[in-house]
Amino acid sequence: MRPIADQPCNARERQQPASPPAAARCLQALGVMKPVSALIKIAGALLGLEVLAIAALSLVHPEMCDNKVISESRSPDGVKRIVVFERDCGATSSSSTQVSLLPADTPLPNKAGNLLVADTDHGAAPAGPGGGPSVSVIWGGPQYVLLTYHPKARVFKAEKELDGVTVRHDTAP
Repeated sequence: MRPIADQPCNARERQQPASPPAAARCLQALGVMKPVSALIKIAGALLGLEVLAIAALSLVHPEMCDNKVISESRSPDGVKRIVVFERDCGATSSSSTQVSLLPADTPLPNKAGNLLVADTDHGAAPAGPGGGPSVSVIWGGPQYVLLTYHPKARVFKAEKELDGVTVRHDTAP
């Protein structure tokens, strides 16, 4: 095999494919590298602009999702509450039913649920009032709560304890 510098650029002269350095030398000799280099620079600049646009948008609107309360249930001692809500993050995702445990007088933050996150798994479970599966809440005392939802609901998060409250998850059609 000839040294890289002596390898021909003409495909007819080659018996085997050129090595990567030889191919780059050939592309450079043919004047192809300048347009390719320019395209790479343009793609890098566009990617940089996209990252900046997303960062700017997140500063203007930090949460791209909306929470809509479906139901609320206070603990028997009135200190805490369970909020069942729909979380809608736009056209790229389906609505989900989420559940958060909060102090009684704390407003629902624009965040994902801290106890339960579930959806209908593309219609496998029936949709409830918010578009995700229905969730029922039953307090069994100030430190115990039962969450019940459809067995075919797709569950992404199911906490069993939070802030001193034991959470039991059960399914029922």
